[in-house]
Amino acid sequence: MRLVAAVNEALGAGLSVRAVFEAPTVAQLAGRVGGEGAARLAPVRPVARPAVVPLSFAQQRLWFLEQLQGPSPVYNMGVALRLCGRLDAAALGAALSDVVARHESLRTVFPAVEGTPRQVVVPVERAEFGWQVVDASGWSPASLGQAVEAAVRYSFDLAVEIPLRARLFRVAEDEHVLVAVVHHIAADGWSITPLVRDLSVAYAARCGGGPRGGIRCRCSTPITRCGSASSWVSLMIPIV
Repeated sequence: MRLVAAVNEALGAGLSVRAVFEAPTVAQLAGRVGGEGAARLAPVRPVARPAVVPLSFAQQRLWFLEQLQGPSPVYNMGVALRLCGRLDAAALGAALSDVVARHESLRTVFPAVEGTPRQVVVPVERAEFGWQVVDASGWSPASLGQAVEAAVRYSFDLAVEIPLRARLFRVAEDEHVLVAVVHHIAADGWSITPLVRDLSVAYAARCGGGPRGGIRCRCSTPITRCGSASSWVSLMIPIV
């Protein structure tokens, strides 16, 4: 019965216990999932936002851990992008603001009222994500790496701060390193690639239709995981 319930919940199927006995192998059961036993999933439709937006079960868990342990970088997800080519730092900062405006989860805070947490979406004009442009020219690779790691290990106060921070290190006139960190309460590992893609599109729009000077970027690879949590320190990959 547990197997049937798990399959039905995960795949939107309508299998019966009898079906498991009639089709005892995975291959046989797979044919039943999309057949007559399949359930019709209701289409996802927008609904009116309630006055108080509760946390999801996963968010409740992360919020509780923060209350228990205090603000910590343990559940941060960081990414470092090495950008090669001419870069308009002001346009990049504006593009980041555009991405934050597009994704409400990136500008949501989690205050507690009488001990019960809730989600509050911050207006775009008040969504501060700590944007800074740092002159890193002349820095050694070790110093730059330490600065990137320090940025990734930022501790969010989820009650008052949106779960995103971003910083740009100017290594040379045609080389920059963009560091962004998102708290896991607002995103997961699958979110990074779409967010980077949205940023690229927003930057192109801010620059009038295309990246200036053919700027290129490559996503870094997570190389360190802090303990058993999902805090990642990223390796910056040079463009070749």
